[in-house]
Amino acid sequence: MGMNVADALVEAAVRAGVLRVYGVIGDSLNPVGDAIRRNGGAAVGSCPP
Repeated sequence: MGMNVADALVEAAVRAGVLRVYGVIGDSLNPVGDAIRRNGGAAVGSCPP
């Protein structure tokens, strides 16, 4: 399977030196979270109280 848009976005962010991405994962952003995980990132979605 070829690269999808989320994978390309994450790859470009990694090349640019991005270390953290903040956002609410759900529905339309699930592919981005999956791409982060595939690229070796944590994609943790919770905030401490």
